[in-house]
Amino acid sequence: MTGVFRSSLHGVFSASQAVAYATTEFSIERTNMNLNHFTKFTKRSVSHTMVIAAMLALSVNALHAAAKDDADSLARGAVADVTPQQKYRTAIREAGGAYKAALRDCAAEDVGERKACQREAKATYDQEMALARLILK
Repeated sequence: MTGVFRSSLHGVFSASQAVAYATTEFSIERTNMNLNHFTKFTKRSVSHTMVIAAMLALSVNALHAAAKDDADSLARGAVADVTPQQKYRTAIREAGGAYKAALRDCAAEDVGERKACQREAKATYDQEMALARLILK
């Protein structure tokens, strides 16, 4: 009995029927695998999209809050320094900010010029701090 195949579900097959059945079964399994993969991918895409949307909403809220804080800060900063202590604090903040900016600019320069730039920035910072200390005297 060559060329005859038995299946517990479908009875007796000829060789060509068995090949067609196996091909169909393989095709169905392959389609199911592709659908499962697509479903997983789609679920992942949806979850990623939701995460991105949530992050976007949070960042918009953060930008709005930052803009409000900036406006409040400017409103407070619009008040002139009256006491020597206030003038001193403003002077040291400005000196520190300028020093930080100068060091950032120095980092962009070549290695040979960087050290000289940093020394010059430090010297300027020291001069500004000395001037700030004179405000208190």
